Amino acid sequence: ESLLLAAMRGGAVGCISAQANVNPTAILALYHGWQKPDAEAQQAALNALRAVYQKFPVIPALKATIAHFAHDDAWATVRPPLVSLKADDRAALLAALPPAFSLSGLE
Repeated sequence: ESLLLAAMRGGAVGCISAQANVNPTAILALYHGWQKPDAEAQQAALNALRAVYQKFPVIPALKATIAHFAHDDAWATVRPPLVSLKADDRAALLAALPPAFSLSGLE
C-alpha cells in the first residue's frame, strides 16, 4: 500500500498489502479515490501507519492489533518461525497507533 497511489497513477489495478488486514477502509478509499484532490493526504496517512508497523515484526504486529481490537488473544498466535510480540512490544505498538485508529466492526 505504500506505493498504491503511484501504482494507480501508473496504470496498476491494485496492490498486495499486509496492512489491508487492519486498515482495509482507508486502502479501499484510496483505491477508489486515487484521482481525488486529497489522494496525496490519503497516501501519507497509509504511509504513517505503515511506519508504525515497520518498527515491529510486521505479521506478529498485525495479528496483535487484531487480537487487541477483537478482544481475542487467540488472534495474536503466530506459527513458527514467527514469534508473537512480547507484552511490552505489544503495548508500544498499540500506543503508537493513531488515536482515531480502529478496526471497523471489531470494537
